[in-house]
Amino acid sequence: MRIRPTQRTAAIASAAVLSVGVSVGVYAYVQAQTQQLNAALSARGGMPISIGSVDAGLTATVRLSDIKIGELFAADAFEARVAFSSLLSGDFGADEILVEAPRLNARVHANGNSELKDLVRRFAPQRTASAATTPKAARLRRIVVSRGELTIGLDNGGQLIARDVELSPHPGGVRVVTGHVDASIGGSDHGGYQGAARFARTALDLALPSVSITRGIAVGGSGSVTVAGTTLALSTIAISRQAPDQPLKAFARLDDRGVPRPVQVWLQTATPVGLRIEGNNLPLAMFSALMPSAIDLRDAHASGTALVAMQGRHLHVDANGTIAQASLRSARIDDSEITISPTVAVQANLTLGSAGSTLPIEKIEIQQLRAYVAPAVVNVQGVLAKSATTPLHGKLAVTLDRLDCAAALAAVPPSIRGPLDGLTMQGSFAGGITAAIDLGRPAGGGVTLTSSIDPSGCTVTADPPMADVTSLKGTLRHTYPTGTVRMVGPDADGWAAIERISPMVFGAFTAAEDGRFFQHHGFDLEQIARSLEVDLRDGKLLRGGSTISQQLIKNSFLNQRRSFGRKLQEAVLTWRLETTLTKRQILERYLNIIELGPEIFGIAAAANYWFDLPLRDLEPRQAAFLAALTSEPKSMTRRIRNAGALDATSAARVDVILRAMRRDDVITDDAYYMAKEAPLGLKLDRNR
Repeated sequence: MRIRPTQRTAAIASAAVLSVGVSVGVYAYVQAQTQQLNAALSARGGMPISIGSVDAGLTATVRLSDIKIGELFAADAFEARVAFSSLLSGDFGADEILVEAPRLNARVHANGNSELKDLVRRFAPQRTASAATTPKAARLRRIVVSRGELTIGLDNGGQLIARDVELSPHPGGVRVVTGHVDASIGGSDHGGYQGAARFARTALDLALPSVSITRGIAVGGSGSVTVAGTTLALSTIAISRQAPDQPLKAFARLDDRGVPRPVQVWLQTATPVGLRIEGNNLPLAMFSALMPSAIDLRDAHASGTALVAMQGRHLHVDANGTIAQASLRSARIDDSEITISPTVAVQANLTLGSAGSTLPIEKIEIQQLRAYVAPAVVNVQGVLAKSATTPLHGKLAVTLDRLDCAAALAAVPPSIRGPLDGLTMQGSFAGGITAAIDLGRPAGGGVTLTSSIDPSGCTVTADPPMADVTSLKGTLRHTYPTGTVRMVGPDADGWAAIERISPMVFGAFTAAEDGRFFQHHGFDLEQIARSLEVDLRDGKLLRGGSTISQQLIKNSFLNQRRSFGRKLQEAVLTWRLETTLTKRQILERYLNIIELGPEIFGIAAAANYWFDLPLRDLEPRQAAFLAALTSEPKSMTRRIRNAGALDATSAARVDVILRAMRRDDVITDDAYYMAKEAPLGLKLDRNR
């Protein structure tokens, strides 16, 4: 076999970088031409490559010291050895290469490319017909790594570190066997997710020059994964790939508060890199911090399959399964929760918070979410986004498949059904609600709600004995929040019939409490939207957005607890109230039971207490004063008593209601200006 000098240089390059055979016959030439070798290697590799020195021994060894390949690779030495049996057979290829203290710092990009892969392609030997038929082709049995580690960085912030590496070249590639391998992904600069694992040993078959895994296994793994500050421990991790056309498959056990939960994962290596997960009763606690505050996943578990693909800060989720023990809570309703176990199909894209961001998620795009919470089927679509510089904005649509009214009522847990027990219905209903949110707009215009829910398909066949709204047409015993019990109704003393109350007086109350009372059907979407906007902007609690109809139901049949159960009861009974009583009957009842002073209930009693006047003689500012008491009867009374007059805070509230009366055409412009300057005429002597 005759080798020209230029071919010998290329052979040395291949030996140094790719560990292909090197001929003993070129050692002396290489030693004399080290600078020429470095230049040749650099030109072929496309980056600076240098060898500090070359030593050839008499024992069929050659040693290349102080090797550097750009910023990609460095090693103290390469030492090529040729077995005596090989020399006797005339085979001068290196049987073994020893690599001392290597430092590989390769980086794999999101598209799968890397500088290492490019370098391998450049140095890959060009196969020719003659080379393929050469009977004495050089064969390298193995490459042994000592005193070093190989590090591969990933664009997602992770890295792989392998120790005790041994490589065995074979046709078309190389087999890699390692000791401990440490792997990590993510970090604080990558959306707040991170994971780490250590494997006891690995074995991989790599195809060259593509540097792709054709077969492999990693066993003896343990580690953890952290999302938004919550960490989940992993044990018995094993990863394998049986053939080039099969995906990487992983098995692990998740630590669920001491209970191991087996999970299988298939690694999608194409871009974007992703995982297909399958398991039963897998804990979801680590995702709780990513959910809206009303959704609590700390005790929730999931069974089913999910595809989770990650590219940079963008996370795609495609999942089907069942979630058990998810809880619904509200920051505005602090003493109860509802536990649900829905069957869910979801396709969504999430953008995780950027480096330094305090937001775990900056954007949620729900392509499709279909949840079955027996007996209801709920569909959600929309986009919500928020960043450090952009307020919350987006649009979310929630629709309900047609639902049987009786089945919906039967699904309400007995613990929160309360006074609804005994209510029976028939028919069905459907519809949905769409929320358009843009908190970048001026206050009051940041949230818009539209509804297509039509409950008219439900009819009541029997009212609940404990909350029969038809009884509000007559006279009955009424228990006030203070515990006082009195008869209230057309036949009771002190009852003020709506005919005795002037439009100016009851208009003050609708302007103050429910300006759209005569337009809505029990629920004011505009007021609910304003209340929701305040909550979204700064978490402050508005007065709740309750209509007069809702307040009447609450004061007539329900307790004062703020809970999901009470809100549900209030919603059902308000709907029933609006279908049973007229607007004038609802308003009449409301004005006769509201508290307007210390143990002062009803508008007639309040007119007498505060002004010593009958209802018919009240002036606009006096009517506005009584309406101002509805939101804080006790505290407003206390302020007036302490001041001995109408205090500034209460006066400002009265002026707000006067403006609302003018806005709603309860009073004219002239009447408004006169009322602003009119004396109030409080009878303060009895309030001291």
